[in-house]
Formats: sequence, structure tokens, C-alpha cells
Amino acid sequence: MKTAVKNFSSRPSGSISWAIQFLFFAGIFATVGLSARAATNTDWPLKNFDRLLISVPEATLRINGEAGAKTLRVSLQESAAEDFEVQLNGARLEIHPKAEIDKESFGQVSAKKRVIEITGAPVALEVHIFSGQVQLSDWSKDSLIHVQKGKVLARNGSAALVAHVQNGELMVLDHQGKLNADTYKATVQIKSLTGDADIESFLGDTQIDRAKGFLSLKQGQGSSKIVNSSGTLQFELTKGVLNSQGFNGRVEGQTQEGPVNITVDGDSDVNVKSQSGRVTIRPSSKSGAWLNVTSAEGDIYGPSYMRVSREGSQKSLRGRLRGDVQKGSIVVRSQDGVIVIR
Repeated sequence: MKTAVKNFSSRPSGSISWAIQFLFFAGIFATVGLSARAATNTDWPLKNFDRLLISVPEATLRINGEAGAKTLRVSLQESAAEDFEVQLNGARLEIHPKAEIDKESFGQVSAKKRVIEITGAPVALEVHIFSGQVQLSDWSKDSLIHVQKGKVLARNGSAALVAHVQNGELMVLDHQGKLNADTYKATVQIKSLTGDADIESFLGDTQIDRAKGFLSLKQGQGSSKIVNSSGTLQFELTKGVLNSQGFNGRVEGQTQEGPVNITVDGDSDVNVKSQSGRVTIRPSSKSGAWLNVTSAEGDIYGPSYMRVSREGSQKSLRGRLRGDVQKGSIVVRSQDGVIVIR
């Protein structure tokens, strides 16, 4: 997975690697002498650092950017003041546990309530937590957020965002900038996105509303629903389900077993390949797009005024729809999945 955040650690591969990485960070923090320490509520001048690293086992993080601010205020509340500390390490401000993490208790849910509030000047941000919540608002610098179990809510961002959620929930609202989302067993909800997006979901549902840009989607299982969006949609499914309604632009992708349902808006171009998944394309009533549909073993259903023909061992449906807008094309290739053009 490519990352849009400079100078950040590479993407962990799975929960075990993430745990190893987390313990590595914690061990470094516990043993390396750092140049400055702070009380539980401190204003840090922006001139002293340009990056913020938060690596804690369990917490609720509330991070709010303020345009024009010259400092970053860090507040450790509840049990966070007892268990965590803030330190300056060169040009990086760090928040981490005061003591080295016990491997036997790593990942265990605590009854303690640990809250970290950060307000002020946005800087490059990196967050690693095993369990908890991250709320990020009005942040205008590149960010990487990694949560093993919990929720991430990013709102009104205006820079590149990389978000990894192993188990839980990811919400990105009113975001401008590149988005890279990688989840395992989590729900993903994206609303009002302007910028390119790379989304991978192994098991969980994905909903995208009002996205504009180049959208790359990989869905293992679960379902993906995309509405009111435009640009280019590129997808890859295994057993997952794709429903795209009213996408304005180019749609292309492939599926193994998962069904694909695409409602075409305007003169969009559609190009889909399927192994056994059912492909249903619904052009608009005004569409005069060119159809080029073939299947080796699956059935093909098209408009009543068009006839399916045989070409050797394949079935095919070719011709132009009768709509007034004589633009766009619909190309579908299938091995043994059913193809429906409605």
C-alpha cells in the first residue's frame, strides 16, 4: 500500500506486525532520553517542532486544528495524566506511556478512562493506538492514523489522510485531499470527499457518498455502495458486492464471485470483467451508449430490441442503445456469470 504521508513508518501488515511495531515504539520511548518533558496541560510553540507522534495502548483522542494558531495545546485528562507523558524529541513532539509496556497485558481493555485533547496549529501527525477512539477535526497537515480496535472520525480535513482500522469503524466527512483507507473487519463511511482515494476493505461494509476524483476500491467480502459521485471508479472484488448508483465518469473493474450493480449516469464509459459474479448495468433512458458484451458460459439479457448472438463458443450482444445521447460505451466480459443490461 502506498502512503501519502512523508517520513512516517511503513504500513504494518496485519495485527501481529502492528503489535510488534507498537512494542518497538514503546520500548524506544521508555529507554531513550529525550530533551524536554511537559506537565499535563502545556502549550507548545510551533517553532520547536514540526511533527506530532502519539503512540499509546488505549485512549480517546480529540484532535482539533485551528487555522493561524502558533502553538499546539496538549491536555492529558483523566488517567491519561497518570499513565502518559509528553516529550520533545528533536523536531518531533511525542505522547507515549511513561513506562515500558508489559507484553502480558498488551491489548487488554482497562477500566481506566484516558483522554487526550490536542488543539491548535496543525502539524504532520502520526497516531498508533491499540484500542480506543480518534476524533480528528479541521486538520490541514498530512496524517497517519492506525487503530487496532476502535473508531476513527476525521472531519473537515484538507491534507492527505492515511487511516488503518483493523476492527471497528472509520468515518471520513467533508475531506479535501488524498485519502488512503485500509481496513480488515470494519465499516467505512465516506461523505463529501474531494480528492483521490485508495480504499481496501477485507471484511466489512463501505459507503461512499459525494466523492469526486479517482476512486480505487478493493473489496474482499461485505458490500460497497457508491452514490452521487464522479470522476473515475476503479474496483476489484472477490466475494464482495458493489452497488454504484449515478456515478458520472468512467467505471472499470473486475470481480471474481461478487455481484456488480452499476447505474450509469449520462455518457459514462463502463468496462467490467467477471469470472462468475453477476453483472447488472442500468444505463439512463437517454443513453445511446455502444454495447459490447460477451460471455463464455453465462447468460446475457439485454433490451428487447437487441438480439444475443453466438460467436463460436461465446454469446455476445453488440449494438447501440436507442437513447438520444450517442456517447459512452458499455463493455462487459464474463466467463460464466450472468450479464444483464436493463
